[in-house]
Amino acid sequence: MNKLMKQTRITSLKVGVFLIGLVLILPIINSIGSNIIQEHIENDLGSSNEIMSNPTGWSEDLRLTYAINLSRDGDIIADGDIIYVVWNDYRTGSYEVYFKKSNDGGMNWSLDFKISTGPPVMSEPKIGVNGSQIHVVWEAVDITREVHYRNSTDYGETWNPEVRLSENDGKWSYVPDMCVVGNQVHVVWVDRKNADDPDIYYRNSTNGGLTWNPEQRLTDHFGTEGGVHVGVNDSNIHIVFTRWLSKNEVFYMNSTDSGMTWSPEQQLTPNDGSATDMCSIAIWQDNVHILYRDGIEGSDEVYYINSTDGGISWNPSRRISDLPNYSSSSDIFVDKENVYTVWQDDRDNSSGMEIYYAYSNDSGGNWSNNIRLTFNYTGAGPAISVNDSVIHVVWYDLRDGNAEIYYKRSPDFPPDPTYNITLNQGWNLISIPLEQSDESLDQVLQNITGKWNYILTYNSTNSDKWKTNNTFRPDQLNDLKTLNHKVAFWINITEPGGCNLTVSGTIPVSTTIPLYAGWNLVGYPTQTTETVGNALWGTGADRVEVYNATAPYQVKEVGPSYVMKPGEGYWIHVVADSVWVVDW
Repeated sequence: MNKLMKQTRITSLKVGVFLIGLVLILPIINSIGSNIIQEHIENDLGSSNEIMSNPTGWSEDLRLTYAINLSRDGDIIADGDIIYVVWNDYRTGSYEVYFKKSNDGGMNWSLDFKISTGPPVMSEPKIGVNGSQIHVVWEAVDITREVHYRNSTDYGETWNPEVRLSENDGKWSYVPDMCVVGNQVHVVWVDRKNADDPDIYYRNSTNGGLTWNPEQRLTDHFGTEGGVHVGVNDSNIHIVFTRWLSKNEVFYMNSTDSGMTWSPEQQLTPNDGSATDMCSIAIWQDNVHILYRDGIEGSDEVYYINSTDGGISWNPSRRISDLPNYSSSSDIFVDKENVYTVWQDDRDNSSGMEIYYAYSNDSGGNWSNNIRLTFNYTGAGPAISVNDSVIHVVWYDLRDGNAEIYYKRSPDFPPDPTYNITLNQGWNLISIPLEQSDESLDQVLQNITGKWNYILTYNSTNSDKWKTNNTFRPDQLNDLKTLNHKVAFWINITEPGGCNLTVSGTIPVSTTIPLYAGWNLVGYPTQTTETVGNALWGTGADRVEVYNATAPYQVKEVGPSYVMKPGEGYWIHVVADSVWVVDW
């Protein structure tokens, strides 16, 4: 399927070069005669050991970066069909935060855009969204490590200045996390300003990042070293972090008044001498879902614990990764009663990681088997987001020799549109109304192989204006080898009774076609019909001709009310050079 989107006249009075060409070639021609989530759940159940290829319902892996350097530590957020990704990138010689987005559910992506403008970046960025507002937070080096922030209010088209949220006091402020609900932006991080002991700090904005309230210190003890994560539901803020006892253990605290006051810390994992780490949190109403890593069973595995009463009480923890191998770097997302998790796992090859996935559709009560998402032993650091029942995952991957950001989704992208063009036996003037990922002639015309013998196109800018392909001539003598959605072409069909050409591709959003003084042979790259007068308004076109199937090798002039249609080809005459933009 396609992943990336897109680019004479013949009358009885003016036959010109075309009829001369026909006279020469006619003897040759005559002589040769889904409920999406439920489908996902049903399709993906099964042992992870049984999956040997891309799992059912998931797209292929899509590479998002081509920096040929280190691109890693991505985060993702989905808002309808708009998908935003941020990551750390070393292409400039030091780590910077980069951003890109997709407006069509992950099929096509914008160019990479560097949003960090200050000192070098030290930690993975985190992203949140509220409508047109995008918020990103990360750790950068000022005097020492500090928390930096930047936002956009127009879907990432432009960005406000980068600001620092923590004090530039020579003490480390690091591993920040963020959650956005409406105009409220909540940021937490670990800070060493208290006698160099790591504690949790919190700061928020209630006006979309325009101004910020003073920072708050939430803990007062030695050993909050393993990072902190935040989740929010309305005025209820939930924080999970790890704290050193005999080993790191998971702790939790919350605020029910938008961060003004905070509950005491709760220890969620026992002080059993086994280290826990790498927590993540997701909130839906009073349901609090936490994922963490623990080595209590001999190998580091992914564990899950949840509360259904806003953090007052907790259900027993359970192991999510189902084989005894190293599992780490997990992420969790919740959408109503559906809980989604991803992590990196070395069960398939101890020298390399794969990305695994599991889900629950009953608020964490029951879980699917583990589902392997990648097959290259090079994946790490996955992040997940879900919107409108579409699951989006990013990670960084070493399969290309350097760390690059990759993406996949479930359900898979919808099939490419197809279009059928009826072809009569003999000559036809047509165009391909869909954009092709492979424009080679054999690929575009694959379903009518053996049913045609001659194709011609015309380009008024070439000294040899006609390009041709004759199936009975050695291929090296054919100069027409590709067809795209901008051109029209004559094709001679040898199949008795004619045939149908079926093409698939992407519906063009906007196509620019140059029109040169004189005659131009062009396609109609849109699925929407339009009159000649409206379609060609502003191009200076003074004559338009189409093929008349009832009179072989003839064309007819049409007026402003003629309705142009996908699949047709057109001769368009202009007095001076102009540009035709087809964007309807």
